[in-house]
Amino acid sequence: MVVDCADAGPANVVANTSSPTLRTSMRRVGHITSTSYTALTQTYCSWGNTVRNRLSAFLRRITCARRKRGVAGFWPRSIRVARKTDFLFPSIFLVPCDTRRQWPMEFETQQSDVRGEYSHALAEACQRFVGSLLVLEPDAFVNGVTRLTAGSPRPGNRAEAVLAWTSLRDVVTRGANQHHAWFHTRLQNTPCGFCVAPLRASDSFEADRACSIVRDWATQFVWAFDTQHQWPWAIRAAFAMRSDPLRTWYVDELSDAIGTSRATLERSFNRIYRTTVQRYRFRLRIRAVVEHVRDSDECIEATIREAGFRSLKDAYGPFRRLTGLTFADLRRLADTEFAALMNGPLALPLPGELKPDYNVHGCTSTDMA
Repeated sequence: MVVDCADAGPANVVANTSSPTLRTSMRRVGHITSTSYTALTQTYCSWGNTVRNRLSAFLRRITCARRKRGVAGFWPRSIRVARKTDFLFPSIFLVPCDTRRQWPMEFETQQSDVRGEYSHALAEACQRFVGSLLVLEPDAFVNGVTRLTAGSPRPGNRAEAVLAWTSLRDVVTRGANQHHAWFHTRLQNTPCGFCVAPLRASDSFEADRACSIVRDWATQFVWAFDTQHQWPWAIRAAFAMRSDPLRTWYVDELSDAIGTSRATLERSFNRIYRTTVQRYRFRLRIRAVVEHVRDSDECIEATIREAGFRSLKDAYGPFRRLTGLTFADLRRLADTEFAALMNGPLALPLPGELKPDYNVHGCTSTDMA
């Protein structure tokens, strides 16, 4: 039988023990008598009153502490000390909360503006890099990235450093994808599963560190690219001649240097560059003479003979037919006119678009046999 002490006081509980029903229940239990049961109920009610009084005092203490000290005064000292080690920032228990006090946010601002001349110089460097990707050669991408990082302007503040990093990252990654697509469009019409690895984020916006990360990534890209792609014989031969333009290259010597036959090299050159090896070599030598005459004050005849021409007529006649100028006129041209000359009449032929039946070396299956 359950006795509710919250609704009945001690006197009522004792009086209820004289009821016949309660006596009958106690006799059935057989463990306690009415006298001992009366004492037990009195003790229980006394203990319940004590707990109720202590709980009321505790709640009053919390209410008073909340009014005086705020949230930090909710807990007694013993509970506050025990809870401090359970939190990462225990100092919050020691700071009284005062909603009436204002805590303004104070921070130091720094002026960081991007200069107009800096953004224009950076855009010009990126445009030069994009133009260098038109040359399909094994080291063209790495050389373009090297010139890009060397020709980029130095940032003057943090905003310019962030702009430089984002610009270099975007133009290099897009250039790598375009370089891969340009290879398959012009040289190899076959499906490819090669994917350009993303450029990892820089741990610093400092100019030298950012440029170093971009150059290292470009080198790794070229290594991975060359392991899954084979350059045609004509591209390899053109790269060898461009590496030493003043050397007198013969077709047999050039084919032996790249590891193929003369007939295969000539057919590959005709299909990819739409010209012959001799004409490509002549244009390359003329360009070398033009650049040397433009940049130095040395004798023009000596420069022509050093380029491998047997006579001055062999260089003057073709150069005049191509440009309508003489070598002496080169030193009087403006920079824009000279750039238009090198990119126009004296420009090297670019690889032409291949037909679908051409293989990796720019030749048909019969040419490779």
